[in-house]
Amino acid sequence: MKKAILLAAALSFSACIHTIEYGRQFDASKVPSLEKGRTSKQEVLTMFGAPESSSLNGDGILTLNYAYIKTTGRIKLASFIPLVGPVVGGTASSNAQKTLTVSLKDGVVTNFVYTQDGVPDAPTKKASQ
Repeated sequence: MKKAILLAAALSFSACIHTIEYGRQFDASKVPSLEKGRTSKQEVLTMFGAPESSSLNGDGILTLNYAYIKTTGRIKLASFIPLVGPVVGGTASSNAQKTLTVSLKDGVVTNFVYTQDGVPDAPTKKASQ
């Protein structure tokens, strides 16, 4: 009976899940609203909020960087069973990330790049016109 209770408890906690997040969520659906030569810095800040980081180069180009990364990992508790753990246990993870880099000169957008999961997304096409 005691073994059955322990087995039921072990099965009910079949996985250990952890999530790590970096940055702040931003509304990627607003990226197509960015227009080179027209959108102001204030409009960018209104659309996306404060950037994760920013830098100003020697040519007066201000770069605003937005990033959000979420990693979720799962470890099966069976991994910790002596001898059979490596065979019946295991791990799984998933990653999601999005970044937006906006360049401004004299307070107006000159370029922007949006990527999702490390790959430039459709809104980037507008930036490269």
